[in-house]
Amino acid sequence: MIHLKTILHPTDFSADSRYALELACALARDQAARVILLHVVPRPAPIGRDPKVPAFKEAHTAEDLQAYRQEMLGRLEGLRVEAPHADVQPLLREGDVADTILRTAEETPCDLIVMGSHGKSRMYQLMMGSVAAEVMQNAPCPVVTVRIPAPARAEG
Repeated sequence: MIHLKTILHPTDFSADSRYALELACALARDQAARVILLHVVPRPAPIGRDPKVPAFKEAHTAEDLQAYRQEMLGRLEGLRVEAPHADVQPLLREGDVADTILRTAEETPCDLIVMGSHGKSRMYQLMMGSVAAEVMQNAPCPVVTVRIPAPARAEG
């Protein structure tokens, strides 16, 4: 059996990420490991650079970015508090999301990455790319992607 000391959990605060955090914390409790709870703040991009860039990535004032960082730190701390039976260490970094996850995995060093996957179609991933797919292809350790199971169908 693999002994885990450090589990990296990148989060975007989505429902899939929260579900993945539950798994990461359960594994950490069983293995007496720590969970690094990572949120990556994308670097600001000039307005109009790319129409697919989310609004928070567009150019903002320094005060707006600092307020956003503080809000994300608060959300990380909230998740840490919700997982009292695991050693959870929040970490906020800035940069390209996939690159920052991979760099953090190497720097920590972590034994496992547990991250949410939004379950996008194969065509969507081919056209738009996927952070989870990029991390899975380039990670220095095993990666587990988690998504919320589809609701059970009612027997009729």
